[in-house]
Amino acid sequence: MRSRNTISFKSQNCKFEVEILYWMEQMKAELQHAKCAVELLYSKVQHLDDQVQTMKGKNEYVRSTTDARIKCLEKELDESSKKAMERECGNAVNPVQDSDVHTEHLEHILGLSSNKAEDMEGKINHAEFALEQYHAKKRHLADELKEYKQKLVAAHLFQEHQAAVALLEKEKLLKKIEIMKQGDLRVHNYYTKEIEELKKKKKKEEDREASKKKLLNCIKKVMPFRARTSKSPVPEILSKEKNKSLKSDLRSARKRQSCKLCA
Repeated sequence: MRSRNTISFKSQNCKFEVEILYWMEQMKAELQHAKCAVELLYSKVQHLDDQVQTMKGKNEYVRSTTDARIKCLEKELDESSKKAMERECGNAVNPVQDSDVHTEHLEHILGLSSNKAEDMEGKINHAEFALEQYHAKKRHLADELKEYKQKLVAAHLFQEHQAAVALLEKEKLLKKIEIMKQGDLRVHNYYTKEIEELKKKKKKEEDREASKKKLLNCIKKVMPFRARTSKSPVPEILSKEKNKSLKSDLRSARKRQSCKLCA
Protein backbone atom coordinates (compact mmCIF):
# COMPACT_ATOMS: atom_id res chain seq x y z
CA MET A 1 0.00 0.00 0.00
CA ARG A 2 2.76 2.42 0.91
CA SER A 3 4.79 1.62 -2.23
CA ARG A 4 1.71 2.33 -4.39
CA ASN A 5 1.24 5.68 -2.66
CA THR A 6 4.90 6.50 -3.29
CA ILE A 7 4.60 5.65 -6.99
CA SER A 8 1.44 7.74 -7.40
CA PHE A 9 3.12 10.66 -5.57
CA LYS A 10 6.11 10.48 -7.94
CA SER A 11 3.88 10.33 -11.02
CA GLN A 12 1.93 13.38 -9.83
CA ASN A 13 5.22 15.21 -9.26
CA CYS A 14 6.42 14.37 -12.81
CA LYS A 15 3.08 15.46 -14.26
CA PHE A 16 3.32 18.75 -12.37
CA GLU A 17 6.87 19.35 -13.70
CA VAL A 18 5.69 18.70 -17.27
CA GLU A 19 2.86 21.22 -16.83
CA ILE A 20 5.37 23.79 -15.53
CA LEU A 21 7.66 23.26 -18.53
CA TYR A 22 4.70 23.64 -20.92
CA TRP A 23 3.61 26.84 -19.17
CA MET A 24 7.16 28.26 -19.36
CA GLU A 25 7.36 27.50 -23.10
CA GLN A 26 4.03 29.27 -23.60
CA MET A 27 5.31 32.33 -21.70
CA LYS A 28 8.45 32.35 -23.89
CA ALA A 29 6.27 32.38 -27.02
CA GLU A 30 4.20 35.28 -25.66
CA LEU A 31 7.35 37.24 -24.80
CA GLN A 32 8.69 36.61 -28.33
CA HIS A 33 5.41 37.91 -29.79
CA ALA A 34 5.64 41.05 -27.61
CA LYS A 35 9.25 41.53 -28.73
CA CYS A 36 8.18 41.35 -32.40
CA ALA A 37 5.44 43.92 -31.73
CA VAL A 38 7.98 46.25 -30.07
CA GLU A 39 10.36 45.88 -33.03
CA LEU A 40 7.48 46.75 -35.40
CA LEU A 41 6.76 49.88 -33.36
CA TYR A 42 10.46 50.78 -33.49
CA SER A 43 10.41 50.48 -37.30
CA LYS A 44 7.32 52.72 -37.50
CA VAL A 45 8.99 55.28 -35.25
CA GLN A 46 12.09 55.18 -37.45
CA HIS A 47 9.90 55.69 -40.53
CA LEU A 48 8.24 58.70 -38.88
CA ASP A 49 11.65 60.12 -37.96
CA ASP A 50 12.71 59.77 -41.60
CA GLN A 51 9.55 61.58 -42.71
CA VAL A 52 10.21 64.36 -40.21
CA GLN A 53 13.78 64.72 -41.49
CA THR A 54 12.47 64.82 -45.07
CA MET A 55 9.94 67.50 -44.18
CA LYS A 56 12.65 69.49 -42.43
CA GLY A 57 14.76 69.31 -45.59
CA LYS A 58 11.78 70.42 -47.70
CA ASN A 59 11.11 73.24 -45.25
CA GLU A 60 14.68 74.47 -45.51
CA TYR A 61 14.56 74.23 -49.31
CA VAL A 62 11.25 76.17 -49.51
CA ARG A 63 12.55 78.77 -47.07
CA SER A 64 15.81 79.24 -48.94
CA THR A 65 14.14 79.42 -52.38
CA THR A 66 11.48 81.79 -51.03
CA ASP A 67 14.08 84.07 -49.47
CA ALA A 68 16.15 84.02 -52.67
CA ARG A 69 13.07 84.81 -54.81
CA ILE A 70 12.03 87.63 -52.47
CA LYS A 71 15.52 89.12 -52.63
CA CYS A 72 15.54 88.80 -56.44
CA LEU A 73 12.14 90.48 -56.69
CA GLU A 74 13.20 93.24 -54.32
CA LYS A 75 16.32 93.75 -56.41
CA GLU A 76 14.29 93.90 -59.64
CA LEU A 77 11.87 96.33 -58.00
CA ASP A 78 14.74 98.54 -56.88
CA GLU A 79 16.30 98.43 -60.34
CA SER A 80 13.00 99.19 -62.07
CA SER A 81 12.28 102.08 -59.70
CA LYS A 82 15.81 103.38 -60.21
CA LYS A 83 15.46 103.18 -64.02
CA ALA A 84 12.10 104.91 -63.81
CA MET A 85 13.63 107.72 -61.76
CA GLU A 86 16.54 108.00 -64.17
CA ARG A 87 14.19 108.18 -67.16
CA GLU A 88 12.04 110.72 -65.36
CA CYS A 89 15.07 112.82 -64.61
CA GLY A 90 16.29 112.45 -68.18
CA ASN A 91 12.95 113.56 -69.60
CA ALA A 92 12.93 116.57 -67.29
CA VAL A 93 16.37 117.60 -68.53
CA ASN A 94 15.38 117.14 -72.21
CA PRO A 95 12.41 119.48 -72.83
CA VAL A 96 12.17 118.46 -76.50
CA GLN A 97 10.17 115.23 -75.71
CA ASP A 98 6.45 115.33 -75.36
CA SER A 99 5.14 115.35 -71.79
CA ASP A 100 2.20 113.04 -72.65
CA VAL A 101 4.46 110.33 -74.02
CA HIS A 102 6.67 110.63 -70.94
CA THR A 103 3.67 110.31 -68.66
CA GLU A 104 2.36 107.17 -70.45
CA HIS A 105 5.80 105.61 -70.36
CA LEU A 106 6.13 106.30 -66.65
CA GLU A 107 2.65 104.88 -65.96
CA HIS A 108 3.54 101.77 -67.96
CA ILE A 109 6.72 101.29 -65.90
CA LEU A 110 4.83 101.83 -62.65
CA GLY A 111 2.13 99.34 -63.80
CA LEU A 112 4.79 96.75 -64.56
CA SER A 113 6.37 97.37 -61.15
CA SER A 114 2.99 97.02 -59.43
CA ASN A 115 2.28 93.79 -61.35
CA LYS A 116 5.66 92.39 -60.30
CA ALA A 117 4.97 93.40 -56.69
CA GLU A 118 1.56 91.67 -56.87
CA ASP A 119 3.14 88.55 -58.36
CA MET A 120 5.78 88.60 -55.64
CA GLU A 121 3.10 88.99 -52.96
CA GLY A 122 1.15 86.08 -54.46
CA LYS A 123 4.27 83.89 -54.44
CA ILE A 124 5.00 84.93 -50.84
CA ASN A 125 1.44 84.03 -49.84
CA HIS A 126 1.74 80.70 -51.63
CA ALA A 127 5.05 79.99 -49.86
CA GLU A 128 3.54 80.98 -46.49
CA PHE A 129 0.55 78.68 -47.15
CA ALA A 130 2.88 75.81 -48.05
CA LEU A 131 4.92 76.50 -44.93
CA GLU A 132 1.77 76.50 -42.81
CA GLN A 133 0.74 73.16 -44.35
CA TYR A 134 4.19 71.79 -43.60
CA HIS A 135 3.95 72.92 -39.97
CA ALA A 136 0.49 71.34 -39.67
CA LYS A 137 1.77 68.06 -41.11
CA LYS A 138 4.80 68.28 -38.83
CA ARG A 139 2.53 68.76 -35.80
CA HIS A 140 0.43 65.78 -36.94
CA LEU A 141 3.54 63.64 -37.30
CA ALA A 142 4.79 64.80 -33.89
CA ASP A 143 1.46 63.81 -32.31
CA GLU A 144 1.58 60.44 -34.07
CA LEU A 145 5.17 59.95 -32.96
CA LYS A 146 4.19 60.83 -29.39
CA GLU A 147 1.33 58.32 -29.56
CA TYR A 148 3.67 55.61 -30.86
CA LYS A 149 6.17 56.40 -28.11
CA GLN A 150 3.41 56.09 -25.51
CA LYS A 151 2.39 52.75 -27.03
CA LEU A 152 6.02 51.67 -27.01
CA VAL A 153 6.40 52.61 -23.34
CA ALA A 154 3.15 50.81 -22.53
CA ALA A 155 4.40 47.73 -24.41
CA HIS A 156 7.68 47.85 -22.48
CA LEU A 157 5.82 48.18 -19.18
CA PHE A 158 3.46 45.34 -20.11
CA GLN A 159 6.42 43.16 -21.13
CA GLU A 160 8.23 43.93 -17.85
CA HIS A 161 5.04 43.21 -15.89
CA GLN A 162 4.55 39.91 -17.72
CA ALA A 163 8.18 38.98 -17.11
CA ALA A 164 7.86 39.83 -13.41
CA VAL A 165 4.63 37.82 -13.12
CA ALA A 166 6.22 34.90 -14.95
CA LEU A 167 9.28 35.04 -12.69
CA LEU A 168 7.08 35.14 -9.58
CA GLU A 169 4.99 32.20 -10.79
CA LYS A 170 8.16 30.32 -11.65
CA GLU A 171 9.54 30.88 -8.14
CA LYS A 172 6.25 29.71 -6.61
CA LEU A 173 6.21 26.59 -8.75
CA LEU A 174 9.85 25.85 -7.99
CA LYS A 175 9.07 26.15 -4.27
CA LYS A 176 6.16 23.73 -4.69
CA ILE A 177 8.41 21.32 -6.57
CA GLU A 178 11.05 21.59 -3.85
CA ILE A 179 8.44 20.89 -1.16
CA MET A 180 7.21 17.85 -3.12
CA LYS A 181 10.77 16.61 -3.59
CA GLN A 182 11.42 17.00 0.15
CA GLY A 183 8.22 15.07 0.91
CA ASP A 184 9.26 12.38 -1.55
CA LEU A 185 12.69 12.21 0.07
CA ARG A 186 11.12 11.91 3.54
CA VAL A 187 8.91 9.06 2.33
CA HIS A 188 11.90 7.36 0.71
CA ASN A 189 14.02 7.76 3.86
CA TYR A 190 11.18 6.45 6.05
CA TYR A 191 10.72 3.30 3.97
CA THR A 192 14.47 2.80 3.64
CA LYS A 193 14.89 3.04 7.41
CA GLU A 194 11.98 0.67 7.99
CA ILE A 195 13.47 -1.84 5.53
CA GLU A 196 16.87 -1.63 7.24
CA GLU A 197 15.28 -2.22 10.66
CA LEU A 198 13.36 -5.23 9.35
CA LYS A 199 16.56 -6.62 7.82
CA LYS A 200 18.36 -6.21 11.16
CA LYS A 201 15.53 -7.95 13.01
CA LYS A 202 15.56 -10.76 10.48
CA LYS A 203 19.36 -11.12 10.86
CA LYS A 204 19.02 -11.28 14.65
CA GLU A 205 16.34 -13.92 14.40
CA GLU A 206 18.46 -15.95 11.98
CA ASP A 207 21.51 -15.65 14.27
CA ARG A 208 19.40 -16.68 17.26
CA GLU A 209 18.00 -19.71 15.45
CA ALA A 210 21.51 -20.70 14.29
CA SER A 211 22.89 -20.43 17.84
CA LYS A 212 19.98 -22.52 19.16
CA LYS A 213 20.59 -25.21 16.56
CA LYS A 214 24.33 -25.23 17.26
CA LEU A 215 23.76 -25.48 21.01
CA LEU A 216 21.24 -28.28 20.58
CA ASN A 217 23.68 -30.20 18.39
CA CYS A 218 26.37 -29.82 21.05
CA ILE A 219 23.99 -31.03 23.76
CA LYS A 220 23.05 -34.07 21.69
CA LYS A 221 26.73 -34.97 21.18
CA VAL A 222 27.81 -34.78 24.82
CA MET A 223 24.72 -36.15 26.57
CA PRO A 224 24.82 -39.85 27.67
CA PHE A 225 23.28 -42.42 25.38
CA ARG A 226 20.43 -42.95 27.83
CA ALA A 227 19.52 -39.28 27.79
CA ARG A 228 19.70 -39.14 24.02
CA THR A 229 17.46 -42.19 23.60
CA SER A 230 14.98 -41.14 26.25
CA LYS A 231 11.65 -39.80 25.16
CA SER A 232 11.94 -36.73 27.39
CA PRO A 233 12.08 -33.53 25.34
CA VAL A 234 15.23 -31.47 25.12
CA PRO A 235 15.03 -28.54 27.55
CA GLU A 236 14.61 -25.23 25.83
CA ILE A 237 17.08 -22.42 26.39
CA LEU A 238 15.40 -19.52 28.07
CA SER A 239 18.26 -17.08 28.66
CA LYS A 240 21.92 -16.42 27.94
CA GLU A 241 22.93 -17.28 31.54
CA LYS A 242 21.45 -20.76 31.16
CA ASN A 243 23.32 -21.13 27.88
CA LYS A 244 26.57 -20.26 29.62
CA SER A 245 25.92 -22.70 32.47
CA LEU A 246 25.07 -25.46 30.04
CA LYS A 247 28.23 -24.79 28.06
CA SER A 248 30.36 -24.99 31.21
CA ASP A 249 28.59 -28.25 32.21
CA LEU A 250 29.32 -29.62 28.76
CA ARG A 251 33.00 -28.79 29.07
CA SER A 252 33.29 -30.46 32.48
CA ALA A 253 31.43 -33.54 31.21
CA ARG A 254 33.80 -33.80 28.26
CA LYS A 255 36.81 -33.59 30.57
CA ARG A 256 35.46 -36.34 32.81
CA GLN A 257 34.73 -38.55 29.83
CA SER A 258 38.19 -38.02 28.40
CA CYS A 259 39.75 -38.84 31.80
CA LYS A 260 37.76 -42.10 31.98
CA LEU A 261 38.89 -43.06 28.49
CA CYS A 262 42.55 -42.39 29.40
CA ALA A 263 42.27 -44.51 32.57
